[in-house]
Amino acid sequence: MGNNIKVNGITDFPDGTVFTISVNRPYKRVNNTDSYGGWILEDSICVNQGKFDFAFNVDDKKWIDEYSLMRKQNS
Repeated sequence: MGNNIKVNGITDFPDGTVFTISVNRPYKRVNNTDSYGGWILEDSICVNQGKFDFAFNVDDKKWIDEYSLMRKQNS
């Protein structure tokens, strides 16, 4: 299960302009005040007729499972 997110935009950038969409999940580690960004998604979209549309699903459980595995491997 995840969160379905849709982004629609209007721009004056010319058709064919490529935007890069990066999605990160901020988190903090125990006993550390630094913030980190857990990678979720990176993709590119093109402007078409002054618009762009992008839809994606954020699967939080998948991210948490991958993060937990990384923590176990690094401990």
